[in-house]
Amino acid sequence: MSHGILSRAVLAVLLPARLLAQGPATTVYQTIECPLPPSVQTYTLVVRYDSARTRDTTYFRQLANHTGGYLRALPDDERRVGVTGVLRRDGSLKASRISARSGDRDFDGLALRAFRDAVRSGTLGPLPADLVGDTLTVHLLFGEAPLPGEYAVRRFARQSRLPRLLSDSVRLSYVTADSSVGRRKGTVVLLTMVDTTGSPDPQTRVLKASSDELGLVARQLATRLRFEAGQSNCAPLRYGIWVRFTFDGRGMARVRVVP
Repeated sequence: MSHGILSRAVLAVLLPARLLAQGPATTVYQTIECPLPPSVQTYTLVVRYDSARTRDTTYFRQLANHTGGYLRALPDDERRVGVTGVLRRDGSLKASRISARSGDRDFDGLALRAFRDAVRSGTLGPLPADLVGDTLTVHLLFGEAPLPGEYAVRRFARQSRLPRLLSDSVRLSYVTADSSVGRRKGTVVLLTMVDTTGSPDPQTRVLKASSDELGLVARQLATRLRFEAGQSNCAPLRYGIWVRFTFDGRGMARVRVVP
């Protein structure tokens, strides 16, 4: 992955913000639990479209929000990438492409994937009922500063805290039907999504394993893991993380989050 990307894990995403003060020098973004000082560095996604085709802005605010939720990393500078998509009236994706490249191929791919995942998730629903025509072209501008009056905006903050394993999840005992598997030493790395309650998604993916059998044991153990949820500026956030299991061959596995 390019050095222009900060982390393999999902980086901090500032939840929809309210501006609490007037003027750029005193702007504070409010999250669920605490205010952030003006010094917090932010990165912005703006969604633009032909506003003459519809007066309903709700869908496009949600599109910005959901796309931001699927963006797995931020660039470590202000590089920009543009993604253009064509949406059908029912909300399905007709076409999508990178319309302006940032110079970082990895980040460009992440931006395109985030848009596609947001639309294909099915959570956005159809385009506004007052839409003129059967399709609409949208432009997602990552790293673009919003113009006055633009509201289809997602702000990201570069402050984050990954999910933390609770103490009772650091060492896990296990029993296998095949005793020979229980005597094996090795490591397994899983990719899992941790939700805002600290629970891992049961659908984990094995990234690396000393053996297929230990990979299966690790996936079973992953359902027992408990975390303190990851946070973005005091607000709980879903994170995709890597978790390493080290099996000692005596029925115990050490677990840690891979930074």
